[in-house]
Amino acid sequence: MRGVFYRDGIGNIDMVWGNEKAGLQHIINKHIEEADDFNSVEEAMQVINDTINNGTISQQGTNISLDYNGYRVSIAQSKEGNWVLTAFDKTRSRAEKQRNKGNATRGDQSVSDMENGTLVSPQLASSESKDTQTSTNEQTIGEKIAQAEAETDTEPTEAQKEAGNYKKGHVKIDGFDVTIENPKGSVRSGKDADGTPWSVTMNNTYGYIRGTEGVDGDHIDVFLSDDPTQGNVYVIDQVNEDGSFDEHKAMYGFKSALAAKRAYLANYSPGWNGLGTITKVITEELQKWVSSRPRKT
Repeated sequence: MRGVFYRDGIGNIDMVWGNEKAGLQHIINKHIEEADDFNSVEEAMQVINDTINNGTISQQGTNISLDYNGYRVSIAQSKEGNWVLTAFDKTRSRAEKQRNKGNATRGDQSVSDMENGTLVSPQLASSESKDTQTSTNEQTIGEKIAQAEAETDTEPTEAQKEAGNYKKGHVKIDGFDVTIENPKGSVRSGKDADGTPWSVTMNNTYGYIRGTEGVDGDHIDVFLSDDPTQGNVYVIDQVNEDGSFDEHKAMYGFKSALAAKRAYLANYSPGWNGLGTITKVITEELQKWVSSRPRKT
């Protein structure tokens, strides 16, 4: 189904058959038969069409996400064109959407027609393709992060922020339990030591690693790249105005120290001078470091 959808600023969007990880086959298996995001292929196609036509657009790495009425549609962009990766209800958890077998239907769509070769994107032609494995892995984490972001209260009161008792999303990345405080695109605000208010729009999703305790007595903070499963982990020694050590900030999933530095600074107001030493660590080293820290509940 070439060019079955269209959106200004994106162009024609294909619905490919794909495989179990992305495309229509993925949507049928994971979001119709296993979960009750949709009751049929027809319903899924209608929701996808409505979301593409009316949804709010955001960039998720090399992919595009559109959100509308609680649903998210993710679109992959490539030289061959745009195609639907997945679509799902982002307002409920996976457990809430588990379906009893036999309660879903594929509707009147012909699966054999959808499986013909003309519907398969070059990226999905082989399940052994490295590019395909990367894309599908990205989307798996992307769905989880999107759900955690949707569960986060982005407008807590000052009292709630101070007490830390507002609703936050949670996602597991490489074995780390990450709590989302500020989704990408949300506004993070507070007051300086002298009481001067500040605010900044987040260029990266921000939160902390649950159960850990940093030098400042709080959890260890973390900034997530658009795809935390790719790239390296860097730990920044944030410093005070006098150059003394303040706290650690983990930069998760960045291709280089320069990319991590730029991302860090992009999440602070212009003129911020808290950037100290940056150290690259492998996941195993981070796990050992986190495990050695005092546990915080």
